[in-house]
Amino acid sequence: MKFKAKKNPFHVIFITLFITIFLVSLFFQNENSIFFTLMMLLNIVNLSSFYFSHYDVTESSLFVKHGFILRTEIPFEDIRHITYSGKTLRSEKWTRQQLEIHYNLFDSVTTFVPQEEEKFISLLKENCPQMKVLNMPANK
Repeated sequence: MKFKAKKNPFHVIFITLFITIFLVSLFFQNENSIFFTLMMLLNIVNLSSFYFSHYDVTESSLFVKHGFILRTEIPFEDIRHITYSGKTLRSEKWTRQQLEIHYNLFDSVTTFVPQEEEKFISLLKENCPQMKVLNMPANK
């Protein structure tokens, strides 16, 4: 089952605005265009993290895909606990919160909060009953 990331509209608008500014400035700038090209590429990678990030829950493991870069497979028996980090907001549509999934002895991955958060947590609890959810936000 696939769970997509919650998207903060302010972050998406902000990064999209920077991409358009750097793209327009590429046409008007003759010198130092390498800087603008690199900044535009960096913003495209950031924007990709909003659209290509998701969790995949399979029969035996959890796959975390974050943008083009991070792809982690975590077997259910290795997951120890999940903690919430980042700022909590009162909105249900978007958030600046993150989930930190602790697995093995010292490994952890900090990623986004899924859109269907309750369904995701309950599915994880079904597949790995030893897992604990720590510091659940109060606005749930």
